[in-house]
Amino acid sequence: MQKELFDKYVNKVCKVYNISTTELYTKKKTTELADARHMLYFLCKEKGIKTPYIKKYMRDNGYPIDHSSIYHGHKKLLQKIEVDVDMKQVVEDIKKECTN
Repeated sequence: MQKELFDKYVNKVCKVYNISTTELYTKKKTTELADARHMLYFLCKEKGIKTPYIKKYMRDNGYPIDHSSIYHGHKKLLQKIEVDVDMKQVVEDIKKECTN
């Protein structure tokens, strides 16, 4: 069940950022790709998907990542939604669409 939710989040995040899933899993560090990954980590953590699972799903798609990077991404997006109401709304919309 967690894998299916993870995949839904991936698809929605890629749609919001107008990127492909292939781009999401590349090692490129552009702001757009980093922001998309941060949103993915945030959504997963907020829904209770544990970090080792996020790490595994990312690695399974060719993007090895460590726990601290997932934690950092979650923290960065949390800070962003505290000051950006539009970003907060985007996150809420994705949550709603993916859990119904």
